[in-house]
Amino acid sequence: MDTRSQSSSGGWNDPSMGYIQKAADAASSIEPIATPDLPNEAIEEIAQILASMFHYRHQVDIVHRFEVMKRLREEAVVLRKTIQDKGRAAVRLDDLFEHHSLHTVIYKSQVEAWLALRAQKPTYGKEPPERCPACDMPLVNSWTCLGCGLELESPYLRMQLRASSQSQIRHLPYHYALLSDTERRRLLFINCREGHRVGWEIDAEQWAVEAPMSALYLDKHRILLTDRQQNRVFEVGMFGELLWEFNTEESERHALFEPSRVTLFHRAQDEYFLIADTGNHRVLMVDRHHRIHWQYGMMGEAGADDGYLDSPTDLQMTSDGHVLIVDSGNNRVIEVNSDNGRIVWQAPEHLGLLQPVFAERLQNHHMIIVDAGNYRVLELNPQGELEEEVNYYNQNLDPRFRLDNPTQYIRRENQNILLGSAQRMMEIDLIHKHALWVAPLNDLNYEYQDEILHSLDPNEEFVALVEKQDAPPMEQLSLNRVLQRTQVFQNAPEEFLEVLTPYLTMHTYYPEEKIVKEGETGDAMYILRKGKVHVVRGEDTLLATLETGDIFGEMALVLSEPRSATVKASTTCEVYRLSKWAFETAIQAFPDVYHRIQELAQNRAAITRLKTGRHLSAAEASEVLQTLLDTQLERLQKIKSEYKHQAQSVIVFRPPWRLMYTKIEQHAIHAAIREGWHCFELHLHSRSGEKMTLDQVCPVILLLREQGELIKLHPSADAIRRDLLNDTLALTLITHHSREQILEDLGSMQGWAPTQIFEIDF
Repeated sequence: MDTRSQSSSGGWNDPSMGYIQKAADAASSIEPIATPDLPNEAIEEIAQILASMFHYRHQVDIVHRFEVMKRLREEAVVLRKTIQDKGRAAVRLDDLFEHHSLHTVIYKSQVEAWLALRAQKPTYGKEPPERCPACDMPLVNSWTCLGCGLELESPYLRMQLRASSQSQIRHLPYHYALLSDTERRRLLFINCREGHRVGWEIDAEQWAVEAPMSALYLDKHRILLTDRQQNRVFEVGMFGELLWEFNTEESERHALFEPSRVTLFHRAQDEYFLIADTGNHRVLMVDRHHRIHWQYGMMGEAGADDGYLDSPTDLQMTSDGHVLIVDSGNNRVIEVNSDNGRIVWQAPEHLGLLQPVFAERLQNHHMIIVDAGNYRVLELNPQGELEEEVNYYNQNLDPRFRLDNPTQYIRRENQNILLGSAQRMMEIDLIHKHALWVAPLNDLNYEYQDEILHSLDPNEEFVALVEKQDAPPMEQLSLNRVLQRTQVFQNAPEEFLEVLTPYLTMHTYYPEEKIVKEGETGDAMYILRKGKVHVVRGEDTLLATLETGDIFGEMALVLSEPRSATVKASTTCEVYRLSKWAFETAIQAFPDVYHRIQELAQNRAAITRLKTGRHLSAAEASEVLQTLLDTQLERLQKIKSEYKHQAQSVIVFRPPWRLMYTKIEQHAIHAAIREGWHCFELHLHSRSGEKMTLDQVCPVILLLREQGELIKLHPSADAIRRDLLNDTLALTLITHHSREQILEDLGSMQGWAPTQIFEIDF
């Protein structure tokens, strides 16, 4: 596995071991932006949150009380508007049920988190969709996306899933995972695509759990857990309220000892649970009525003979009705027929398993095994032969990758694996053998945890205070930091920005009022302090929506050219304006900045000529693309040559993004970001929805080449040259230009729908 670090003097070969701190610093510097309105579905989520709070406070379930829930939904209609406008709302519901009242505060962040976790994955018929629902790339009649790796549920797969154990991501939205942090007695819902951001947290103050393990998210915001220290298997809600618990006092046979894993499957209309009762050296199949339907292993007796187990740690009901068991103490993985108790399959001895802790039979009948004693993850084919092997730790690697006793395993929808211990989590790309991310669990925290605690705290003084106050005022923009994000002022000294800031003037615009008009010669740039604006071309072609902290029109400071689009207020907006005259006055005392601006003006003039120049013929377009292909191959070969001659390899963190990148491409992107460049992935769509043409694609590629370096094309340059096109063009661009400037330039190109642009960051 390519995970060793090295020291370097800088440049394209810099290592990425500072990635975690850099990512944390970048996240802390993000300016606040306006949040979208709460959808209609928020009404039901608000009602469910209130019902859960009531259950947490009074241990009374009101979800199935029609009249009570009707009152909560009526209250939610009113609360939605207040939460949307102010970010939170005080709730006073007297005598809600059985003389119990509910006085609390509910926050917008809570509603948004519950909406995200409630998001339903789409289902499909006999044919896959045309595009991937996660990244919008064409699927070309495949159930697996070649862009982001997403595995969609085909009818065959859906049939198998009904018969097998529920996976840990089955009821979670795309890119979400549920982690258990045993040492801190909490559960974390993380968004793997958004920098592993914590979307919701249930912590020790909300429940009486000693060591939460084996967290499985069910439908209707339910969570199935084991508590190894208290010998419990139980179900909780989103505030930690107890909903169900397996009765271990029913009989001596029901007693559990250090259970480590629980999973759920369905037979007909009934729910069954498989429990890895590790300390008792057995696995159990039970139902919600606490009846034991099946057992493998002798209670309290460890052994390796048929019918015996030694410290089982994981289990799964497979689609063919077999129980897959990780018999950790015997260093083996077996499948047992649940009808007759016979072993029907066992992992080959030549694999040399040492303390395996997790195993999963995939729907293609391959098997994943986490072999903890050898620090590796294995993938076996249906014949039991080794297909893939990833070593996530050895003596030459950073100690952060050492997981001596993994307690968590999650296979994500994009085929990556999350593996964790009591101290840290890591994500592994099994296909490319990369470590994508590693972090201590104590570094993962819900940003709005105080809001949950205030919601659960029945403090009347706090509820009364919220009733009288609006949400905290919006944080003021740091103008210097905003200016430094623009291409015009990149690397400008602080002294220059301090001189420039007093020239900014404040203006207010009202909905539908035009700030910038298409076709007019630009003479100012703008910073959006508050509100939202639309960037449109013509009468109704929406190119982009900008929000608080965004900048537009900055190129008017360096080059007099007609505006390519109209910018008009969508809401009441407050905008800072910097005129070209004020800019030229302030820059006189800074010759170095002035010289760089002149170079930028010359580059922009070249781009303007491309935007307004003639269309290329098919022969000219083919020649341009061939040149691009040769240049791209030459550039990547040069990087490859430099990369191969390094003494040691680099930890490559591939971003969980829409295009798949090779090692060389990842290395180039990472090094460019370290040198202060932006790296954008752009998705351009044909406005007509039909196949693109060669002469339509070429001007866009030429335009972007003037703005930076193209690292990747999809389809490839060679495929484009041979006219193997569809309605989507995806490009990866390394540039010093801003996101807004690229959108503005592309907005002037004919025949393209609004462009999607995403920044790749490590």
